[in-house]
Amino acid sequence: MEEGAVPKVIKSKADYEAALASVDRLIALDPEPGTPKADELEVLTVLVKDYEGKQYPAQFPDPVEAILFRMDQMGLGQRDLIPFIGSRARVSEVLSRKRPLTLTMLKALHVGLGIPAAALLKGEEQATAGDTADELVRFPVKVMVRRGWLKVARRASEADVLGTLRTYLAPFREASSPVRVLTRMTKNVRTDRPIERHALMAWAARAMELTRQHRPKGRYQTGCLTEDVLRRLVHLSVLDDGPLKAREYLSRYGITLVVVEHLPHTRLDGAVFFMTPDRPVIALTLRYDRIDYFWFTLLHEIGHLVRDFGEDVDGFFDDLDSSGSNDPREAGADAFARDMLVPPAEWEESPLRSSPNPGYVRDLAARLGIHPAIVAGRVRKEHGAYRILGNLVGHRAVRVLFEEELREVSA
Repeated sequence: MEEGAVPKVIKSKADYEAALASVDRLIALDPEPGTPKADELEVLTVLVKDYEGKQYPAQFPDPVEAILFRMDQMGLGQRDLIPFIGSRARVSEVLSRKRPLTLTMLKALHVGLGIPAAALLKGEEQATAGDTADELVRFPVKVMVRRGWLKVARRASEADVLGTLRTYLAPFREASSPVRVLTRMTKNVRTDRPIERHALMAWAARAMELTRQHRPKGRYQTGCLTEDVLRRLVHLSVLDDGPLKAREYLSRYGITLVVVEHLPHTRLDGAVFFMTPDRPVIALTLRYDRIDYFWFTLLHEIGHLVRDFGEDVDGFFDDLDSSGSNDPREAGADAFARDMLVPPAEWEESPLRSSPNPGYVRDLAARLGIHPAIVAGRVRKEHGAYRILGNLVGHRAVRVLFEEELREVSA
């Protein structure tokens, strides 16, 4: 169906497939209730359900059966549905058929778990304005206001605050949003633990806002990050302001580097996504304020950038405390960062493999022209001993460089 066309009665399989495609498109747009696109989605769902009831009365399971089937396929428990449905109580009510699906739930389940819209539409009902407000209050509004991410008057009403939040989140309502992956919670989010989706969306929106303030000096081209280019990047680590110099260096290649304080319940270390097809963004949280961790996280995200992006990938959002072992792209990005920071041949020949001696750390770092913290971090990782070499990993040496960006701003 052409965009803007008036929905028509479905009379054929071709009409049906076109209507489903339009439903998918509109779900991704997440239109505001009462808008023309929301009305179009509501009409299309009625037409689709009517056609299915006449043509395929036994083909699709009810929505709860579809959800349970996908949970079984993916090995999910009820708490894994909280990011898509809203709370443990709501998940229980939906699965026990005591609460129908709203459009908000439908969209999240469809794009997040890949459940066919045709199956979910059987239980869909139009989301109300109250449901939309309920969604907004689940964002970490107080933290966002305290940090100055949301600009509101000191005694602003709840309605005014939520209106400001709705505007702040506007980029996620665009079909071409570079971080629409967050509304899907796909495997491109690396974590072993539950992540609060609303907090993650708020964090990404802040990263996008900062990105607009840091225009890159150059234009990104696929293949520009050669091994020599990245070696020169890593050599900047020896400088006291190496992380800031890294930002300037990447900017010349069209890559924007921003730092955004992580939010509670996100456990995020870094992310990489595209603002436009030729403008990649790397966003770091500095959750661990260490030089070795900054450089490993940065090179991990660069590894995704040069290795893993394709038509089906919108971005990567990483909790590096998690194993990432279920996704070969995460293991590949880990290996990329490890080997780019300390070349395999150098590591294999180093006595550090058997003896974590501080002198050996400094010797190898000097030979490679990199900060000793990077080598110390590699030694701690390889030996699984995170209490050794603590004086070499650069504690509290990175956040101070980005103090202006990380400082909380009173509302």
